[in-house]
Amino acid sequence: MKRYLILIILGFAFIMQTCTKDEPVIGEAFSHVKGISDTWVLTHVKQSDEIAESEPLDVTDVMVGGDPSMMVFNEANRTYTLTSGSSVQFIPGSGTWAFDDEKYPSNVVVSSGGNSYTLNLQKPVREKVDDVLEFKYIRPIGDCAVLENNKVGAVGYIYTYQRKK
Repeated sequence: MKRYLILIILGFAFIMQTCTKDEPVIGEAFSHVKGISDTWVLTHVKQSDEIAESEPLDVTDVMVGGDPSMMVFNEANRTYTLTSGSSVQFIPGSGTWAFDDEKYPSNVVVSSGGNSYTLNLQKPVREKVDDVLEFKYIRPIGDCAVLENNKVGAVGYIYTYQRKK
């Protein structure tokens, strides 16, 4: 009987030892600043009705054109340049940029000539893993009043850029 008890204890100890797992080393999080700091080529544009909140309409054929716009975000001095090409753009061609939160950004704010433009990130843009920069810009229309839920305009544009290889 003692032998069986010893075998049961040893078997239980063996099972417990094999069930423990080593915790994986995850390491540093990928940088969003390094992730956005690159050259981006416009590939797709959707237009959204911010009042009706309906499904966005694909307007790529009209908004991108044969010579797509390119955006370059510079990490060192936090500047950006936008070359429109034949694409329709509503933000200035150059200025400075900043995230609303360096660690967990939801917006990129670009500034030029004393004006700021909020670009709402539609997905993360991290170094080494994300090759798409997608943001929504809600275009202010004239001097229109602030809409419901603090919306500033009636038309939003979802711009999708691909990292230039």
